[in-house]
Amino acid sequence: MRFGYNPGTVTGIQVESQNQSLGQNDFSRTGITEVKDLSFSASLNSVVTTNTANELRFSYGRRQTSFRSQNPDAVAFNISGTAFIGRELFSPVDRVETRYQFADNFNWVVGDHSFKFGGDLNFVRIPEALFELNFAGLFNFGDFAASNLGFPATAPAFTPVQSYGLGLPSLYVQGFGNPISKIKNTPLAFFAQDSWRATSRLTLNYGIRYDLELTETITPVAFQDPLSGISLSSADILAAQDVLGVQQGIPRDTNNWAPRFGFAYDVRGNGKTVIRGAFGLFYDHPLLAVAFNSDIADAAQQQQAVLTAGSPLPRDTTTGAATLLNAALVFQGTVCGAQGSNAALCAAFGNPVTPGVASSAQYQFGRQRFNDQTFSGFGPVLPFILPIAKDFQYASATQGNIGFETEIAKNMSLSASYIYVGAHHLPHPTDLNSPNTALQIQNFQRFFGGALPTSTQQAIAFSIASTAPGSATGVGCAVVIPGMVAQCPTGRVVAPAIANFFRPNAPNYFLARALSGGAVTKAVLDSQLGGSLRSPGTLSPFGSVNAQISDGNSIYNALNVELKRRFANNFQFLASYTISESVDDSSDLQTLLIAQDVNNFRAERAPSLFDQRHRFVFSGVLASPSGWRRGDSGWKKFFADFTVAPIIELSSGRPFNIITNVDANNDQSTQTDRPSVNADGTLCVPGDIGCITPLITDGRFSTGTLGRNRAITHGYASFDLRLTRAFHFTESIRLDLIAEGFNLFNRFNEASASPNYRDVNAFNQKSSSFTYFSLPTAAYDPRQFQFGMKLNF
Repeated sequence: MRFGYNPGTVTGIQVESQNQSLGQNDFSRTGITEVKDLSFSASLNSVVTTNTANELRFSYGRRQTSFRSQNPDAVAFNISGTAFIGRELFSPVDRVETRYQFADNFNWVVGDHSFKFGGDLNFVRIPEALFELNFAGLFNFGDFAASNLGFPATAPAFTPVQSYGLGLPSLYVQGFGNPISKIKNTPLAFFAQDSWRATSRLTLNYGIRYDLELTETITPVAFQDPLSGISLSSADILAAQDVLGVQQGIPRDTNNWAPRFGFAYDVRGNGKTVIRGAFGLFYDHPLLAVAFNSDIADAAQQQQAVLTAGSPLPRDTTTGAATLLNAALVFQGTVCGAQGSNAALCAAFGNPVTPGVASSAQYQFGRQRFNDQTFSGFGPVLPFILPIAKDFQYASATQGNIGFETEIAKNMSLSASYIYVGAHHLPHPTDLNSPNTALQIQNFQRFFGGALPTSTQQAIAFSIASTAPGSATGVGCAVVIPGMVAQCPTGRVVAPAIANFFRPNAPNYFLARALSGGAVTKAVLDSQLGGSLRSPGTLSPFGSVNAQISDGNSIYNALNVELKRRFANNFQFLASYTISESVDDSSDLQTLLIAQDVNNFRAERAPSLFDQRHRFVFSGVLASPSGWRRGDSGWKKFFADFTVAPIIELSSGRPFNIITNVDANNDQSTQTDRPSVNADGTLCVPGDIGCITPLITDGRFSTGTLGRNRAITHGYASFDLRLTRAFHFTESIRLDLIAEGFNLFNRFNEASASPNYRDVNAFNQKSSSFTYFSLPTAAYDPRQFQFGMKLNF
C-alpha cells in the first residue's frame, strides 16, 4: 500500500506561451496555479500455482487545482508584436478531479511461452469545474488603416503601438454566462500477449490490446438572446450543431484494436551482438479539456461577444445616427443609453442610445467592459464556439523500430536503430463555418456595378441605405429591406453582417431582428433572400465554429547511433547522435494553429513544430580511483573522492510559422495568415503595393504563398559540468560537496523568435535550406552556477 499527498504552488505561468513570439507577457498576464494531489494505491501479488501468478491493483487519486491571474480584475490588452497586458484570459479555473482504477494481470508460463492477460477500468469524474473564458474582456490592437481616420488610402497603416496610443482597437472579445461545468469519462482496456522463446537465440513477443472510452455527449442548454428576444431551445442549438456535424462532448470510438509484435535475435549466440525489432499500433486517450471546452464555449451556456473596429464617437457627426456598438466604444467608455454609461459624456453628444446593446446589459464605465453576467446580445459578429466533430476518432500511431547492438571492446558497445512513427487521426482545430469570400466579392460587385473591392474590409463593411423600400442605394439598386437587402440590376444584395459574412450555416437572424425592432423575423428575411447569394438556413447563433476534428497526420523518421561505455576503471560515457525528420499538418490543439485556408488542408503539410534534424549529446563520469584516498602520495589524497561529470549538447533549431497578423484572406482570423514570397525572397501581405500576390485570386481573397513552418530558430549548444567532492567521516557517513555549472561558455541560445513577417524581413537572414530566421524574442538560460551539500548516512 502507498499513500501520497503533494501540494504545490507555481507562479509566473505563461499560459499563452504560444503568443510570446508575438509579444512579451507583462507580469500581470502570468498565472498562479495551486495544486493539491492526494493518492492511494494498493496491490496484491499472488502465486496461484507453480506456473501461474496474479497481480491485482487498486488506485485512487484526487486533484484539486486552481488557476488565477496575477491581476484578477483588469481587462486584457494584446498589442500585437509588442506586449500582452492585463488579466490572463483563461482564468480563473477551479477544478476537482477524481480517478478510481482497478487493474488485474494474470501470468501463465507454459513451456517456452509466457502468457499474460489483463485489463483495467478507470472512473474519471470532474463533478464541478469553473472556467471563465474571456470574461475579463480582451482588446486586440493590430494594424489600423489610416483611411479610417480620413487619411488617403495610400497612407501607411498605424502600427499596433500607435493604435493602442490612439485607443482604436481592432477587436474586442468578452465572455458572458455560466462558468460552471462538469464532465466524466470511463476508460477501460483489455490485453493478451505472449513471449515465446522460439529458440535459444530468438525470442518473439506478440499480443493485442483493446481500448474503449465511455465518454459522454453533453446536451445543449436553452438560451434567449437579450438583444433580439429570440429564444433558442436545447433542440434549436442541437439542430444548429447538426447542420455543421458537430457536438458537445467527445464521441465514442469503439474499434480501437491494437496488435503488437516484437523480436530479439542473438546473432552469434554469445550475447554480444543482438538485433531487436518491434512494430505495433497504439491509441491515444481523448483529451478531456477538449470536451470541457466544447461544453463551455457553446454560445448558449457561455456567450462570446465579438466586436470589431469602429468609431469611438457615440454619434455620427455627419448623419446624426447613433454609432453601432463596436470595440472602440467599449474601450473609450462612450457606450451610451445603457446601464452604467457615463451620463456627462453621453449628454455632450445629445444622449444617443448605442444600438446593439441589450437593455439588460450593464456597461462598466471605467472598467472598459460589461458585467459578465449581463450579455450585451448577439451582434454583427456571432460568437465563436469550440465543439467536436461528430465523426471524431481517437488518434493512433503505428510505431516501428529495428536496431542492432554489438560489443566492440570490453565494457563498450555500439548500437544503431531506426525509428518510425506514423500517426493518424490527430486532433486539430478548424473552422467548419469559414466565410465564403467568393460570395463576399460577388455580393460587393452586385452592389457597386461590377467593381471589385480594393480591400478585404470593403467587401464586408459597406452599407445598404436604411431608407424606405424602393429608394435608391448602391449603383442602380433599390432598397428592399432597409439596411439589409437591396435589389440590384444583377441580383439581390444582402448586407454582409446580415449574411453572417456568407458563412455556410445561416444568415444572422438575430441582427436582422434587433436592427428592425423585431419587424424582420426569420420568415420575413428568408422570404426576401431569393435571387441573392445568401441562402436561408437553420436558426443558428454560431460565427466561427472552431471544431476539433481528427484528420491530422504526422510521420517521424529517425536514425539513432550510440556509443556507450559502462562504468569501469573509474569512468563511463555515452555519446548519442540522432538525425531525424518530423512532418505533420498540425502540431497542436490550439485554435491559433488553424490552417491558413481551411479548404486546403493539404497545404499545411510541413516540418512540424517539434522537428529537430540533428542532436548530439555526450555525457560522462570520471571518478578518482578509490585507492587514492588511502595512498601515501599527497597529491593523490588531495584529488581523492572527486567526481567530474560533463554534459555536452549540440542540436539544430526548430521550425516555427511566419504570419502576417493581418486577415489577408478575410476568413475573420488574423493569426493564421501567412505572407507571400516576392522574387527577391522578401515577404509581403497579399494585396499590398509591391506584393507578388494580388488581393484577389480566382475570385477569392488571396492566401499567402509561403509554406507553413518556413522559419527556424538558430542552433543550440551548451556545456554543463558537475563537480563532486566526497568527505568520508566513517564507513557509513559521507558528505558530498557539489558544484554545478550550466551553459558554462554563456552562449546565447535562442528559445523563440518573432513570427511576424516584418521582423523576418528586417532580420534578413536565411538558412542554406531556404528557411528564414527572425528576431529572437526569448532565450534559454544564461550561464548559471548551483552549489549544494548532500549528507549520506
